[in-house]
Amino acid sequence: MISEKMRGYVENSSAIRAMFEEGKKMADQFGAENVYDFSLGNPNVPAPAEVKNAIEEILKNEDARMVHGYMNNAGYEDVREAVAASLNQRFGTAFHKENILMTVGAAGGMNVLMKTLLNPGDEVLIPQPSFVSYLPCAVLADGVPVVINLKAENEFRLTAQELEDAITDKTKLLVLPFPNNPTGAVMTREDLEAIAEVIIRHDIYVLSDEIYSELTYAGDHVSIASLPGMKERTITMNGFSKAYAMTGWRLGYACGPREIIKQMTKVHQFAIMCAPTNSQYAAVEALRNGDDDVIKMRESYNGRRRYLLHAFAEMVRKEKPDILALQEVNQLACEEIWPDEELPGFVRCRGFLLPVRRGNHAGRLAELLKDSGLSYSWTWISAKMGYDRYDEGMAVFSLSPIADTDQFQISRSFDYHYWKTRRVLGIRTEADPDTWFYIVHMGWWDDAEDPFAGQWEQLNQFLQEKGRLDSGKNVWLLGDFNSPSAVSGEGYDCIRKAGWLDSYVLAAQKDDGATVDHVIDGWRDKMAEGENCRLDYMFSRNPVRIRSSRVICNGTLYPVVSDHFGVMIKQ
Repeated sequence: MISEKMRGYVENSSAIRAMFEEGKKMADQFGAENVYDFSLGNPNVPAPAEVKNAIEEILKNEDARMVHGYMNNAGYEDVREAVAASLNQRFGTAFHKENILMTVGAAGGMNVLMKTLLNPGDEVLIPQPSFVSYLPCAVLADGVPVVINLKAENEFRLTAQELEDAITDKTKLLVLPFPNNPTGAVMTREDLEAIAEVIIRHDIYVLSDEIYSELTYAGDHVSIASLPGMKERTITMNGFSKAYAMTGWRLGYACGPREIIKQMTKVHQFAIMCAPTNSQYAAVEALRNGDDDVIKMRESYNGRRRYLLHAFAEMVRKEKPDILALQEVNQLACEEIWPDEELPGFVRCRGFLLPVRRGNHAGRLAELLKDSGLSYSWTWISAKMGYDRYDEGMAVFSLSPIADTDQFQISRSFDYHYWKTRRVLGIRTEADPDTWFYIVHMGWWDDAEDPFAGQWEQLNQFLQEKGRLDSGKNVWLLGDFNSPSAVSGEGYDCIRKAGWLDSYVLAAQKDDGATVDHVIDGWRDKMAEGENCRLDYMFSRNPVRIRSSRVICNGTLYPVVSDHFGVMIKQ
């Protein structure tokens, strides 16, 4: 039987692996080039060519007993010297090979450290969100994990006060997971200096997980071990998985005080024997000649970060839609406020007070379009907080100046931190003052807490009270209605029976209309596996002439930029 202390971790440990397996199935179905797997931290760039070449040479020319045999428990001397030299060059430290232990990945080093350092009952401080293995590693070493919940307003960085508040007389070790997986948070030198003062004063150790240190995009990484007074109490974990795209080589290292590394080596010997021999030979070559490849990889990843927005902006420049409705248009809640007057074409929505912040995706899109000579009038609101980090909202762009704005609540919940909270955003333009365009994101039909029917009733009630449905006026509802057109008796039928007209049905020319090309959460029990479905619509209150309806941003007509494809109609 599974031990009681590990039961919960074992039962919940398969989610990421399940996502990984699902990604493999999708790659087989749609082609590996069309699937991006974010479930595991698995680079999709090749390891440096020098690494492959080095291994081929070693296998051909070196003594087979050395190549295929056991390694020194602490690791190959040349690679430990190369690791120490690399750290010293980057951070101005003075490490030697005796400060280095080669491990089976950085995760293997964490496990060995906790078993070496912790006595039963010692508390381990673990900021979260963070890597899933920290808590079970602490439990396996008979430690007591103590979670520090990081906050969005601090950009998910650990503050000195949060650390101070969590420390007790039982605290032995702080896990410092920065640069962070999954939030991407990065600690500045000033952040680390404040943290270091608390650590030194309370005389605790630090496990600094710096496996993502090469993948920062705004300045160089600062290692806490390089700060005064921290070398003696910091054990840094790093490796070759992320920086050199060598995840499957399973090679990491621990760098710390000689006495701790010496004792870790003994535990490592008893538990694992040694890190993979061939991986260590390859690592020497990576450290000596692979820096250019690291730079190229970082720039490649950074380019991918920027790609989606630029690809979408290019589509807008080509098509020049009169009205553009966007959902889940987010901003980082902790970013600096972006003054309204600096936002090109921005019109603040009436009655909405939340500020637009630097990096707001709608604001960045407006800038890109303006730079290309295309000026839109636009507005944005947020409905809720997403993942305790993002203001998750919606935006409407118009080529004609916006004459008026509108927004209201349709969900039962007004809780900004509840993911089911939903709002509606509307505009009318100077070119068509008798028509309102509303962007809508409905809930699920059978949601037990806030079903579709109640939200639909609230939406229509607001439109009636505001006079939007009066004779001589028209209203468009645009967005994700979370109701497949192929499923009868639910949301889609409800809307049609209420007299709203589906632009897709009205269109003289149309494609298959599918805006989701695979089964997604919410439809697994309703749609045949792999069946495409139409979830995103444009409904008109009055009869209109529609020349064509096309699905865009689907990989055939412009690159995919979201989990839902877009819909474009022409009148």
